[in-house]
Amino acid sequence: GINPLAKEQAVKMDGPYLPEYYISGDNENYAGRGEYPILTGTATWCRYIWVCWFFGIRGELDGLRIDPQIPADSLFDVFKLEMPFRGADYTFRFTREKELPAGTVALRVDGKTVNGNLVKPFDKGKHIIDVIFN
Repeated sequence: GINPLAKEQAVKMDGPYLPEYYISGDNENYAGRGEYPILTGTATWCRYIWVCWFFGIRGELDGLRIDPQIPADSLFDVFKLEMPFRGADYTFRFTREKELPAGTVALRVDGKTVNGNLVKPFDKGKHIIDVIFN
């Protein structure tokens, strides 16, 4: 059958992750351990938080709001993120400019400067958004 509990299970240790809310007590192979970590949505929520609140890329009715909250650590001075949005593909290139005042964010879309931090969406194609921040 398709029930994973009806099959012999192997013990596998996969990093220091917390299991989901469902803990089994009635199966000797899983007693006291999480059974369905993939089904919890944890990875989806983690990605959502990183994209929307760390990188600060949030979809809104009028486009993409770019409001990064990047730590001052030099590990995050230069990096990029690629993602689709409403039929177009975007490459976000983040670059920290230490001469800028703290909290500054400047945007260029396909080489053209954008006022503010809202990028109007494209219907198709590939587009590069340079995010210059400090």
